[in-house]
Amino acid sequence: MRVPETRAKIYSGLAALPAQLRFCASVLYRRIFHKRRYPLLYLRASKTGFLRTIMLLQRCKLTKVIKVGRKYHFSLLEPRWPSEAYDHLMANGGLNLGAAGTAAKVQIDLAVLAITRACDNRCEHCYERYNLGRQDTVALSRWRTVIEELQQIGVSVVALSGGEPLARFERTLSLLETADKRRSDFHLYTSGYPATWERVVALVDAGLAAVGVGLDHFEPSRHDAIRGRKGAFENAVEAIRMFGEAGILTFVNACMTKSLVQDHGLWRLHDLLHTLGVGAI
Repeated sequence: MRVPETRAKIYSGLAALPAQLRFCASVLYRRIFHKRRYPLLYLRASKTGFLRTIMLLQRCKLTKVIKVGRKYHFSLLEPRWPSEAYDHLMANGGLNLGAAGTAAKVQIDLAVLAITRACDNRCEHCYERYNLGRQDTVALSRWRTVIEELQQIGVSVVALSGGEPLARFERTLSLLETADKRRSDFHLYTSGYPATWERVVALVDAGLAAVGVGLDHFEPSRHDAIRGRKGAFENAVEAIRMFGEAGILTFVNACMTKSLVQDHGLWRLHDLLHTLGVGAI
């Protein structure tokens, strides 16, 4: 696999404009010249329009843009832009944030699929602890059907979770390889174990768009205790490095424990993840 260049480059013409401006220009272009293809792409400032969404995001200070390679991530609940998957989002009213739950926004932002019961961790905060086991009860063919049905309805991001999806690597890879990446982006939620460079390469080649690695503390011993397995911190950090080097968005899922929140722990975790090149927490 060729590792993509992730450093910012200087482009001429339209590509030289800031990402937000180019994005808004693309939205306006689709609204004016391809109205039939985007029937739910509204510009108005009412609760069912794109301008209203911009106002809401600015009020919440959710205006960060993450560039990875030649793609941009505006949110962990949206596909990369530009892409066919993002076009599907716009066509289904995905930009009408204030219209959630109405006919003006039929797009589902995120679907998290627990594709396996297997996991070698015993996390203190695990909400799936009573569902874990060595045998998977849902067939791979059924998961393929579920993904297909979700995409027919309209879903922006399908996150493969568990259990630990890397503990059933062949199952995870097979779902990625057969899924339609033109309609949705696919993310992976993982503890980072057991990750290898070969597995990371295979997942990215199969179309993985982003990965969320669980890292619950900046101190290795405390993270290991939370995860119930010695070496969990080292595994998570190494997975973050490998997925970042593979050229996809790497973010961190962190559990807000009391020990982390107190004594400026969040800032110390932030500093650690900043050195690892993490795109979001």
